[in-house]
Amino acid sequence: MPIYDLLFDVREYGALADNSTDDTNAINETIDAAAAIGGGTVILAVGTHIVSNNVVVKKKVTLMGHGLHSIIKLADNSTLTNAGIIRVKDTTQSDYACLRNFAIDGNKANNSTVTNKHGVYSEANYLTLKNLYVHDCPAYGINLHEINSGSGTYSEYLLIMNNLVVDCGNSSYDNFVLDFVRYSTVSGNLNKGSGRHGINITTKSRYNTINNNVIVSAAINGITLQS
Repeated sequence: MPIYDLLFDVREYGALADNSTDDTNAINETIDAAAAIGGGTVILAVGTHIVSNNVVVKKKVTLMGHGLHSIIKLADNSTLTNAGIIRVKDTTQSDYACLRNFAIDGNKANNSTVTNKHGVYSEANYLTLKNLYVHDCPAYGINLHEINSGSGTYSEYLLIMNNLVVDCGNSSYDNFVLDFVRYSTVSGNLNKGSGRHGINITTKSRYNTINNNVIVSAAINGITLQS
């Protein structure tokens, strides 16, 4: 069995998923344990995991839940150290990471500041996002970003498939953004109610496939291509 198929349960590291206790440290400790042996699958519990800072997903780690029954919810009036409620960037690139089968509640109504409050923020290659429900994030819903901002290094070979992204952003933020991304696929996603664009393809992003997405009620454009 490949080492990255080993399973790690967040409950064994103290997560309660009781919609009250702060599970940030417990989830991150579980991810650290998987990363320490070269990768693995971290299983979220059924229930609502409150987080007050970044959940940092590392190289060759899969974070997986039980569909809509597993929720990561941003605590009221949180301050995130770095970009992303779920952050796919360690001190180095978090390549070959995967997020699948859970919900991210950005709790926009109870977070008046937007700084860093993207549902998912990534600087990685070979990332998979599949079957996520990302909603009510104060900033971007899903932000697929250049590796090491300003370095001119593309994020490559991303698979963003069958996700539901709803009511994220404001007049400065989109449901989806591809920022310096290439050789990637965004397919089969349902995108509703963005504060700006449904999908924003920007900053030299190229050679990507954007197909079979449904975009409804974006405040400006469904899909925007920028230079």
